[in-house]
Formats: sequence, C-alpha cells, structure tokens
Amino acid sequence: MLKLGNIVAAGLLLLGCFSFAGCGCASKTVIPKVINEAESLVSLRNLNTALQLYAQDYDEAFPNAPSKEVVKTQIFPYVKDNDVFIDMNTNIPFEWNSFLSGKSVASMDFSPFATFYAAAPSLPDARAVVTFNGQSRLLTESDWTKLKAISHI
Repeated sequence: MLKLGNIVAAGLLLLGCFSFAGCGCASKTVIPKVINEAESLVSLRNLNTALQLYAQDYDEAFPNAPSKEVVKTQIFPYVKDNDVFIDMNTNIPFEWNSFLSGKSVASMDFSPFATFYAAAPSLPDARAVVTFNGQSRLLTESDWTKLKAISHI
C-alpha cells in the first residue's frame, strides 16, 4: 500500500538526487536522513489528525491520557498503524503533550501548542514537532525551548 509519507519521501529522494548530483556531497548519508525526516513529519501530522478526530467524537475533549502509552491506546482506532507513533530517525516513540490530557478543545487557544513531538533532535539542532493547528515542522532547539514553554511541556 502506498502511503502519503512514501510519496513525499520519494519526491525528496528525487530532489536529493538532482540536488546532490555532481556536487561531491555525501548524498548516500544525507538522502536517507531527509527521507526519514519527511516520514516523521507526516507521522506527526497523522497523529495530530487522529487527536482531532478523537476530540470530535468525545465532546470536543482530548484523551484523558497522562502518558504517551495511554494516548496511543485511545487514538489508535483513528490511526490503525503502530509505525506512525515512532520517529523514523531515532526509532523512539513520539512524545505526547500530557498537559492537554482531558482538556476541552474550546477552553484553550491551541494554535501554538505542541501536541506531539520527537523525544530527541533527529538532525543537528532540529526537532520534529506538530502543533494543534496541524503544522508539522522542524524546529531549532532554541525555538523548541520557546514552544515547550508555551505548550506547558
């Protein structure tokens, strides 16, 4: 089965092949890392979508989940793929912002809030994060520190 993440990764692979061709770069090292990072960002977006679907089904409230293990069991029916919970770069499960546990969606301004994030940087000075408004991106560690404070992590 072809996943959206695979399509993105394939596109990045082609882009990487053209970008690195003839430049003497170590493309065999860089391209897999870029592909895995793209997969991680897609996984984070999928987790965030599952979280939003869960909230729609449960009176606009987030799962009462104090840990990533508990949130996984609660949103798994919306994901149906264990791989989406794992950061492809580090093979470490993504973290869940447990501050959101049991909170009402309407009671908070979530747009700058991190919902899921990589447990550790996967590229030098870059961490994969998704915010409630669905933006998944790489943040520098200094930007991550700011978002952590805003997100109560």
